[in-house]
Amino acid sequence: MEGPWAICGDFNVTRYISEKKNCTVRTRGMKEFFDFIEDMKLVDLQLEDVTYTWFKGDQQEAASRIDRILISEEWDDKFQNLKQIPLQRKPDYRLACKLKALKTKLKEWRNGEEGNLGIQRKKLLEQLADLEAEREDRILTN
Repeated sequence: MEGPWAICGDFNVTRYISEKKNCTVRTRGMKEFFDFIEDMKLVDLQLEDVTYTWFKGDQQEAASRIDRILISEEWDDKFQNLKQIPLQRKPDYRLACKLKALKTKLKEWRNGEEGNLGIQRKKLLEQLADLEAEREDRILTN
């Protein structure tokens, strides 16, 4: 790619052992991620004021730096001295995002065949009519 560009997000992998709490082994994924950054000649913006960007559990027993901003050398030349500053989010922000995603999925389900009670009722009435017609065609025996 030519020109200044950046890629950022949750990469779900750390680059260094020190970026994962209680980590003592460099995984293959970590090595591949490190090599990708080096091969693409990307600049990994420094993280300001914190060590980790992701936490799990009330006691934060798991933590790592999986969110990052990677920039091209051209970007670094054009916009010097950039730093990555993490967003200060409350735990309920994450819940709100998940609920918003669930709302979208529930609307899709409701508007689909399985969630549409009108369609379900119509199908059941058709099945009932078929069964009644079949019953009328049968000969009753003792």
